[in-house]
Amino acid sequence: MQRSLSLDGLRGVAVLMVLLLHHNYLNMGWMGVDVFFALSGFLITSILRRMRVDEHYWREFWIKRVTRIFPPLILTIVLVPVFQLNSNAAQLAAYVLSLGDYLAYARPDETLQPLWSLAVEEHFYIVWPFAVRFMSHTSLVYLVALVLLLETVMRTAVSIDQQAFTLVYYTTPFRLDGLLIGSLTAVLFESSQWRSVVGRLSAPTAVGAAVIYIGMRIGFGLRFTKDATNGMLYNVGAYPLVALGCGALVAYVLTHGESALTRFLSSRLIVFVGSISYGVYLYQVPIREIVTRATGLTNRHAFFIDLPLSILISWVSFKFYERPLVVWGQRKAQAMRKSAHMGMSVSQP
Repeated sequence: MQRSLSLDGLRGVAVLMVLLLHHNYLNMGWMGVDVFFALSGFLITSILRRMRVDEHYWREFWIKRVTRIFPPLILTIVLVPVFQLNSNAAQLAAYVLSLGDYLAYARPDETLQPLWSLAVEEHFYIVWPFAVRFMSHTSLVYLVALVLLLETVMRTAVSIDQQAFTLVYYTTPFRLDGLLIGSLTAVLFESSQWRSVVGRLSAPTAVGAAVIYIGMRIGFGLRFTKDATNGMLYNVGAYPLVALGCGALVAYVLTHGESALTRFLSSRLIVFVGSISYGVYLYQVPIREIVTRATGLTNRHAFFIDLPLSILISWVSFKFYERPLVVWGQRKAQAMRKSAHMGMSVSQP
């Protein structure tokens, strides 16, 4: 699949939403993470579906994932002890082992707490490739529908006794909606007929999800917030609604290339931020802590230092550190694929 500039732009908007959230400017900025989830589900599933019959399916997938995910993650973790931030060795090990979601639930004040979403994606990457490899197109659709239903049931069950929002908000079993809806979009897009249907429904679905969410927020007030004292209403209704809206947004951008929104998302500056968004998401966490500690500024005021600094550091990291490793991983995967094809050719009578 050819790289989509508009999807990069969507990443750029998503990471800016997260930064605004962390600097106390946008309470709903957490939805930027759900945009990332929907994008990741769509892109990973598209890749896996194309290579599902390859001999080196597993090795190729994990070489690409490891070379993309771990270099900036390791660098972020190294910054913590260097600048004496609020994490110990066991907690840092938890992030490397993809346990950041459970650590965020257990210690919400921990410095690298925003890395919980990375753990959720990694857990998804461990399980989902098996489904894509061994299940048919139709079976995958049914599986997504079943897991989405189970998630709603589980959120309902834990909300009866669990008052703190952190279990549902941070941990993997309750936060797969966006990844699954993005994955479902990728599976449906394999059919030109379904791609057309999803494309036509994408705008009314995204707008409808936003209208319902806003209406419930106005109608129920503080009862319809993620950290509400009794979170049953929010846990049951909000997460699938937000995920559906984000998935519809991804579908809209992909099927409406000439729309004003897609043209905006394809603009050079937004695409640039999106192309380095993974580094921005990771590095802004210790950068914010270091800047506020060194200057005494509040989160809100530190934003005007953190934003350009995060973008600069992320660009340098991407160009001279991350990108070379990603390219190496891609070449390694291509070499394995060529070797497999040559082996098949030689074995032909």
